[in-house]
Amino acid sequence: MSAVASDSPLLAAPKAAPEPDQPDLLVGLRKGGKAKGNDVYSARLTSKQRLTRVPTARGIITYYRIQNDSQGLMAVPYSLFEVKGDKSDSRYDISYFSEKGANVTAKVSRGRYVLNIATDAETSLRQRIFPKGSSTSPGVYGVKAENVDTLAKDTAGVLLRRP
Repeated sequence: MSAVASDSPLLAAPKAAPEPDQPDLLVGLRKGGKAKGNDVYSARLTSKQRLTRVPTARGIITYYRIQNDSQGLMAVPYSLFEVKGDKSDSRYDISYFSEKGANVTAKVSRGRYVLNIATDAETSLRQRIFPKGSSTSPGVYGVKAENVDTLAKDTAGVLLRRP
């Protein structure tokens, strides 16, 4: 009696398809501690992925954590994530700084800041928003991360509101 393909234990076992290497962006008031956006994956900024802040004359500092939430059996030990943040505009001057404190504003605002993050690891990015003049006008300023290979995306940001 010949075996049918579906009777074979190798073919009948469910196949675990690897999921794309997913960036996970979190936003918080401090480098560590509480943050919004954990395990909320969306290319469009939602209320679960943003902080609400009131701009001050001294500016505001916000911290982003970029996590590599790789899943699946075939996950590589690292992923390359391209990070892009909003640029300065007529109301606010926006700067970005790496985990080690280097000014990476030009690379981040052009979307050319690429991070190599190990699976289940994270790195951070600091955003400084400084008002031009006495501006306290509202606005939304975000950061996006995209996996260079799989194009999986996530975003997080800050909603500036009037006092």
